Amino acid sequence: MYDVYMSHCPKDHQTALNIAKFLRTERKIKVFHDFQELNDDDSWQEEIFNIMGKCARVIALLSPGYLETESCIEQYNMALCIDRRSQETVLAPFYITSMDYMPTYMSLIQYEDCRQKDTEKIKAASHHVANSLKRPQEDVLTGVTETKTIETLNYDVFISYSHQNKAHAEKVLQTLTSLDPELKIFIDTSGLNTGTSWQQKLYNSLDASRSTIALLSPDYIKSRVCYEEFCLSHALFVDKDSMMDLVSVLVEPVEKLPLWCEQPLPVDCTPPEVDADQVLSSVCTDLVNRLKGANNAQRVQDLKKGSLTLESSMEHHRKSVFVLRSGVLSKPVNLTTSNDEDSLRASHTSDAAASVDGQQAGVDPSTHNTSTEVTSSSSTSSQLKSSSSATCDVALSFASGDSKSAMVLKQLLLEKIPSLKISEPKAEDFSRVQSLDVARVIVPLLSSAFLTSNELVQELNIAICRNRGSSRRVLFPVPVGVVPPKPSYVHLIPSEFSCNDYRWACKVLDQALQNEVHRLAHGNDIDVDLAFCLRCAAFSISERLLGEESKDLDLDNRVLLNVHEVEEKWRRVQMALQQEDGLAVSWKAAFGIKIETNMDDLKPAGNTEELEVKPEVNTEDTMAEEIESNGVELHRNDISNESENTCDQPSPSEHGVEAGSNEPVSPKEHKTVHFNVDGGEVDGSNSSTRAESKACLLI
Repeated sequence: MYDVYMSHCPKDHQTALNIAKFLRTERKIKVFHDFQELNDDDSWQEEIFNIMGKCARVIALLSPGYLETESCIEQYNMALCIDRRSQETVLAPFYITSMDYMPTYMSLIQYEDCRQKDTEKIKAASHHVANSLKRPQEDVLTGVTETKTIETLNYDVFISYSHQNKAHAEKVLQTLTSLDPELKIFIDTSGLNTGTSWQQKLYNSLDASRSTIALLSPDYIKSRVCYEEFCLSHALFVDKDSMMDLVSVLVEPVEKLPLWCEQPLPVDCTPPEVDADQVLSSVCTDLVNRLKGANNAQRVQDLKKGSLTLESSMEHHRKSVFVLRSGVLSKPVNLTTSNDEDSLRASHTSDAAASVDGQQAGVDPSTHNTSTEVTSSSSTSSQLKSSSSATCDVALSFASGDSKSAMVLKQLLLEKIPSLKISEPKAEDFSRVQSLDVARVIVPLLSSAFLTSNELVQELNIAICRNRGSSRRVLFPVPVGVVPPKPSYVHLIPSEFSCNDYRWACKVLDQALQNEVHRLAHGNDIDVDLAFCLRCAAFSISERLLGEESKDLDLDNRVLLNVHEVEEKWRRVQMALQQEDGLAVSWKAAFGIKIETNMDDLKPAGNTEELEVKPEVNTEDTMAEEIESNGVELHRNDISNESENTCDQPSPSEHGVEAGSNEPVSPKEHKTVHFNVDGGEVDGSNSSTRAESKACLLI
């Protein structure tokens, strides 16, 4: 029976012996430190797994030699598996020698930085591990199970900052503590323990916090991790159903704030005439008073929440992408601002694979080649020897209850690209994380069951981390069921498809395309909303794999969306729809655009009577009555109310087969406008208007 298992490569055996000697002699801890060579015997994995499972901690000595040793990779993956199953922090990585590359799943685990085999650092790290063995079991922070972690964590204040502004963060921490010693404050220097999944811990801690103080600076604005912390805090702040409080403070001069952090208006500590310490103290005092519920607390800035919800904002994002992808707009929509271009993208290389603002990087900044993608397949395959994982195009990640959705999506992808190599989750597959590290695309099928699985949540976080460090989009989440409100970060991951979208999309889709969606639903015994979602997902994923992504979509590769940016882009798209000449009424109705009717354009020839013009029409009946009074008959499908939740099922003939017959027929042509002139009927237009015909390009 051992307390600690030591995982190391032969080149680091002496370091392992030194650590084992220290733990045995000074802390009376039993250490298993024999090097285990990989062999073809299936019992090898089982034997090592059983030894590890009986140890309280597994120390992994990370170095270039460790990555070159297949048995070490196997042992690391086993330790991750034990972490997930036990819901305890078992793995304790010691980073002893710098590496040009670190696999994503390794860089996600908080390690002890002992480079370059620094004796004092290794001794301190060993002390930390030894002390963790004495802590009560229930006090070990796991950061693994989403639901359990969120329920366990509880913070009053989350301090979000760049490590270049550590002094300001410590000042805020000291001030808050002096105002109320009982405050529960999260700051990464003390909240992230060795072996925890730092990314999940940050997200979960924000979800469990009552407020956030964001310390803005040029370095903060360039950090992708800081951006994500701000986006999640801001989303919870503007969500009318959330009680999150957000205060942003400028601690260093910024020439121009990017759009994503303009709201709430920051408190400025940078003017020369301002006492920065006094301003910070006032901000902290005001926040503490609000947290205590003091009636006389005054906001430093006038911040007012709107009526947005996270769900409605993400629908606006999907609608924006839908419109831009359809090609219905004759002119491009400018969705960027100059200061946004210079913020996160300028720091892509330096911050790509960094965790906690560069404190734990998957790549050494000093050795990183800026032209190489951090998590590229070429880098990984040269480091890892698993031939099976180096040939994965798509990694599907899904709960067993969603296997039918996975099967349909896989079928659709293979129809478009028959040569695709697709990886799926398998029980007892320790190399699964390696497949995720090299897959060109990772596709998690999100649902309640997905988010209750430790393994699947870990896979999602690997995909998130890879996406952060990639120059091209890697993560394509597909909601196939109800996604619970928590964890909140899942809702902010960019996605262009949802099972809720067909209710409005069907109003503008080409009829042949609607028929295809219904056939897909009927043939696989799934509802039409899910069929449409999977069809859209297959199109976007195939487009990415074939390198045919549209340059006009502005789908910048960000890990989380910013609600303020989403709403601004949606406003611009709506404005473009409003200004588009000749746009079908159905499009404007589907996307909430006010319909302006110029009755002079609809008067029959020879009619010179003055008619009253009503620029805005809010109801279906009013619209129909006005147009019919001018000799025009308009189908109600073109002015259907946006509140409809579903579209009618097509008749058998709309599926391309007449009732009672096996012969295919052409889809019926639906005339939408007729002009009655001198008692005759003239075809004004049919359902294949310019806008509607282009909708078929969506999927």
